[in-house]
Order: sequence, then structure tokens, then C-alpha cells
Amino acid sequence: MVINEKILLSYGAEYLDLQIGDSIFKEGETPYYYYQLVTGSIKLFNRLSLNKEIVLCFLKDGNCIGESYFFSTQLYTVNSEALQPSTIIRLKLSRLMMLLNECKECAENLFKSYCKSANYYNLMMKAISQKDPEIAVLAYFSYLKNENNNKVTLIPYTRKQIGSLTGLRTETVIRIVLRLEEKRLLGIIKGKIYF
Repeated sequence: MVINEKILLSYGAEYLDLQIGDSIFKEGETPYYYYQLVTGSIKLFNRLSLNKEIVLCFLKDGNCIGESYFFSTQLYTVNSEALQPSTIIRLKLSRLMMLLNECKECAENLFKSYCKSANYYNLMMKAISQKDPEIAVLAYFSYLKNENNNKVTLIPYTRKQIGSLTGLRTETVIRIVLRLEEKRLLGIIKGKIYF
């Protein structure tokens, strides 16, 4: 949890329930709210065409949603969509600024979250720009493992989702995962990937 829900509520935040496929914001819209995921799963993505999208990240409980837009006048350059029934909490940006001025710990937590997101995007851009798709997959798996204190990590995404995150086709991800298993760099147990 980036900012405690009780603190957000004391500044006038409200809960919103989302169903699968519901959008929080879309590319080209103006940011008016701070959003934080309470429960569920949200994806941030760019739509390249009617049938093609690049997933930037999958967000889980407690994550901010689109925090890089809170401190600028820029329009959203990404889309958001609920992957499962989800609950978010939102607070008007003007109230968020008051909160951050009055609660230094909240401001610090939000800036840490922003820095973590920026680091993730930099890592993924570097990985995706490599010519070897195996490097992109390994970089993403390494990021997830690092988030889990370098313990063996269940990769919580399908091969299709991994492909969307790395800009690869699902078939390519399947081949890479099998190759990495042959090299003993990961394990597959009952169809689940462990890295």
C-alpha cells in the first residue's frame, strides 16, 4: 500500500468497483485523480492497432495506477483496464497535493513508488530493445525474482501475458521458456514457471 487507505479517505477519497474490461483512464484523457489499487489486477498498455497491444505492466493490490501523471499537466499516454473484478480508491489531485504537503511519509512513499516504476520501465525498455528475445524474457523474470528477494519465484503470468509485456509472440515465449528449462535456468511444474 503506497498511501494508507484511511488517510486517503480522510482527504475525501472514494472507492470504485470495476468489472473485467472496465477502464480507469484512457490515452489522451486528462488526469484528475490519484488512483490506488485496493484489490484485483489492472494492466497498463498501449494499443498499437485494433488487435495489437503492448502491455507495460500488470498492477496488483496496493499499487498506484499511473503515478507519473500526477505531477504534470500531460495527458495520459497509456490505457488502463481491469483484468478481474477490482476495487480502486481515488482522490482528486488537488486533495492529493494537500495530503502530500501535510504527510511527509505519504509523499516519500509515493516518490519511492514512482522511482520503482521508472526503474522497471527503464529495465524493460533495455530488455525489449535487445535483439535476442531470450534476454528480454530473462530480464523480466529476473526483475520479478528481485522483487521477491531473489527467492525462487512463481511467474504469475501466462505465456501470452509474458509475450505482451516483452513485445514477443506467444509462440516465441513458449520456445524460450522450454529452452531456459533445458538450460536449467528455470523450472516448470504443472505448467507453472518457477524462476
